[in-house]
Amino acid sequence: MFLHKLVSGSHLGLLFAWANLCVVLGSLRPSLAAARRLRQVAVRTALAAHAVLLLRGKIRVTRFVRLCRSSGVSRETLERNLEAAVALAEWDVGRQKFDRAEALMTRHIDTNPDHPRAAKCYGMRSMAHIWRGNQRETIADLTRCAELRPSYARGFNFLANLAQVHGIRGEVAQARQAMAVQCKVRKSEDATEYLARILLDRTDRYLTNIPGRDTVGVLFGAYHQALGHAILDPFHFYNLFRHRFDHLVVLHPDILGYSRASAQMLGVMQQYLDQVGVLPGELSLFPWQNLGEIAAGRVTFLCHNYWSLNRMAYHARRDPKHPMSAGRRYVELPPKIIDRAELVCRKNKIDLSRPVVVLHARAHGYHKLQVQSFRNVDIRNYVPAVRRLIDLGYNVVRIGDKDMASIRDEVPGVVELPTLAHYDHALDPYFLSRCKFMISCQSGPCSVARAMGKPNLVVNAVYHHTMLPEVEEVFAFKRYRDAGGSDLSLEELLTRGCHLFDRTSHFADAGVSLADCTADEILAATEEMVAGLEDPDRFDTPAQTTFRNLMLRFANPAQTTHPLAHAMTDYIGYSLPEGRVSDAVCRMRPGYIPVPRRSAAKVA
Repeated sequence: MFLHKLVSGSHLGLLFAWANLCVVLGSLRPSLAAARRLRQVAVRTALAAHAVLLLRGKIRVTRFVRLCRSSGVSRETLERNLEAAVALAEWDVGRQKFDRAEALMTRHIDTNPDHPRAAKCYGMRSMAHIWRGNQRETIADLTRCAELRPSYARGFNFLANLAQVHGIRGEVAQARQAMAVQCKVRKSEDATEYLARILLDRTDRYLTNIPGRDTVGVLFGAYHQALGHAILDPFHFYNLFRHRFDHLVVLHPDILGYSRASAQMLGVMQQYLDQVGVLPGELSLFPWQNLGEIAAGRVTFLCHNYWSLNRMAYHARRDPKHPMSAGRRYVELPPKIIDRAELVCRKNKIDLSRPVVVLHARAHGYHKLQVQSFRNVDIRNYVPAVRRLIDLGYNVVRIGDKDMASIRDEVPGVVELPTLAHYDHALDPYFLSRCKFMISCQSGPCSVARAMGKPNLVVNAVYHHTMLPEVEEVFAFKRYRDAGGSDLSLEELLTRGCHLFDRTSHFADAGVSLADCTADEILAATEEMVAGLEDPDRFDTPAQTTFRNLMLRFANPAQTTHPLAHAMTDYIGYSLPEGRVSDAVCRMRPGYIPVPRRSAAKVA
């Protein structure tokens, strides 16, 4: 490896030197432009010298690649250098150009797949696979990376990534083994016992205030920019385990890095379980892992992530022996958030006398992550429904961010919270807590409504199996179309495994495109929601019964051999009785659901 690094480093140095020498030779004739180019050469040379003397490893290579590019060295030339190619692939991943990163790393791997230097290529290609949601390919690349260079895989936390992907697939034993190796377990030690020991050692100081005889359940959370996860994951954790332990604790690495919205959710859940911030780095690899339950005396580490918590919540709600089957304990806002929000309402002269409907539509600029752009919606299709609600006497309050497209010109009566002169983050959960229902689109705020037990009209929904309805939910799904542009029926799209797709690339690879609900469909679903709240004990329609039965049928793992199907995909949350597909929208889509000739059925 030393010879490889020496050759690669020398190659980069020569490319840099030759490119800048050409610049100098081209600037011998005195001019202002020539002087500017010579000054740039001097700056780049100083930065290169700094990199050689003071930087090491990946950071040094990245610096040199940037300097070569700014000196005029072409990308094609740099791609022939393996070390430079890895740096370029990392940039591609950061810019969401995953296909280009994967193709670049594959070219280098194919030249010598068994050489230790290929470990970097396997590791970087795995990052492209992770973002594209290719789980099996990710596991294969990370496993090969660890086989070729174990210390490299550990040093860049690739083994923690391997554990995470195994955990997402429900392969807990493999996940524990990978995580134990990441934490430097000896070959002779048992992975579970080792993890129990180091977790207890790293968390003991944060649990000293809990009486010694009390049992403790510990979850690791990291929800820095994830508003929905910041409340929904602890909400499921609390309802799943509150009957088993005297104390429930969520430990958050780097809690100071949380957004204000996410931090506020921690304050809400603090009423029900302990939320503790830990020092950065100590436990940063354990959130988002599914390692199952790891017992260490009176403390049990409930190492579960979003996927495992949702799956457990689904099955607990269908298990008569579990307390969740009788209902969930929904959260309420602490008085300090209510007081602050009402003060801001008075400053903005918001009328609180009318019933409230909260609207959230995930904009195309949100997160700027193309990997889940299929969840974005066009707010203009919501305008007729908003007008109708205002005509019915509702105060429609829209939440989101300052960059969202405004609809005040079309609907002057709508209240758009982020644009208020005295906006405060307390307003969002406050209006969700007092709303009659929410119009959502499967983004973070709908999780807040669910944790509060608020009725939810989910417009432009997608069929992902992890979505769990809570109280009086109605779904109006996006249209799923085949490569020819024809609408897919519900059974057709489930047969294709569309309920397993959670990346834009999954849809592209399957030749499936999505189209938003039309304005007429959203209006019809809204009127159905309003009417349904007046009759919560209504019977399911034939279309709603068929929809639920199809969800139950395709949740059976034996029904699919799709690459994304695994032990954790044995359910579809939409089959729970708390939610119904919009019957009005079903009628507006001929062929969407084959309706049998039978009477309506009561929801169980």
